[in-house]
Amino acid sequence: MEAFARTPSDNNISLNFHMNGSHARLNEIPRSNNSHRANNSFSWTGTHVTGYSEVSIWVVVNFIWCGVLFTMGVLTLLAYDRYKRLHTGTNFILCNVICANIFQEVTFLMGAVVVLLRFRAIIPEEWCTVQIFLLLWFSYAANLMISSISVYQCVSVVTPSFHRTLTKPQLIMWFVVPCWALPLPFLFLTAIGSLNEFVARREYLNYCDYSRKDHGLAAYLTTTVFVLLPATVMTLCYAAMMFKMLRLRYLVAPESVVNMEAKCRAMPQQGYAERQTRILLTLFLPSAVFCVAFFTILGVNKTHDNLIYSNPTLFLFVRMIYHTGTPVIASIFAITSRDFREGFRYLLCGRKLRPYPAVTRTHRRRVSHNTELSSFEE
Repeated sequence: MEAFARTPSDNNISLNFHMNGSHARLNEIPRSNNSHRANNSFSWTGTHVTGYSEVSIWVVVNFIWCGVLFTMGVLTLLAYDRYKRLHTGTNFILCNVICANIFQEVTFLMGAVVVLLRFRAIIPEEWCTVQIFLLLWFSYAANLMISSISVYQCVSVVTPSFHRTLTKPQLIMWFVVPCWALPLPFLFLTAIGSLNEFVARREYLNYCDYSRKDHGLAAYLTTTVFVLLPATVMTLCYAAMMFKMLRLRYLVAPESVVNMEAKCRAMPQQGYAERQTRILLTLFLPSAVFCVAFFTILGVNKTHDNLIYSNPTLFLFVRMIYHTGTPVIASIFAITSRDFREGFRYLLCGRKLRPYPAVTRTHRRRVSHNTELSSFEE
């Protein structure tokens, strides 16, 4: 975890706080290079906490937590690679989400190691620029691809004729590449030039984060473009799928007045729409919980005069939740998938995978509304 503290000593640092609104500036004047060993605690906004030991505990917790998520992500990628039944458009986008999550967790743990190793020293701002840039890029890309899964599911239900013609190169071009590329211009704007918002903070703690201008562009991008906007897109897609499912359910109802031909066309579509809506629900609910918790914490922090920055435990917890929320959502989505569970069972038990049966043209036409393999495998 990149947000950890170093422990300044009273003998080597002179603190001069100048209050500016709800923030405080810390002016550091280096003294001796060896006198910092006399003290192993620091004061965070008036709260006396244990320094190095608390940071060490949180590093261990993050290593365990990120290790579990990393293992789950690797198993998901192996299951997708070896189990042909998982080769669908939704699972392909999910694997890109997991790749972004794995890179994010590695960057996350590298930041924790750097903070632990340089607990007594200033973290180089060059390292902070690289770390925060990569961390936010992978985080933003994963959030966008989570919403991209919902868009793909919505397209497969609302416009099945278009979905059947969608090929794998088109899927990559329309649903994956924009999610990786869109965050880069915004991050370059905040990382270089006059904005330069990625620095090593020295207020109360020494950790890599935005500068004090984080209430401007960087925070706006995080809370709106890459958190609120994907959540809104996911909600709209789920609402559209629910509307289509209810409409199909009405068409196949016994009391419906539509002709038999329309009912026969709607029946296979209804089964597929219901399955895809249930699948998206396992992605929508954890994402909704994450967004509600994220904005609730932001609201409490604003109304209580930056409560997060005055409580070390809460601060570290919030940072860990934000940077590992998307991997948890992706893992829940994979675990709740029946095909993924079967792939995990074959991987972990060491059995030979059952081959996916060949799909003939006649069978493909018959089940075109009930499967997602219509054109993705071609």
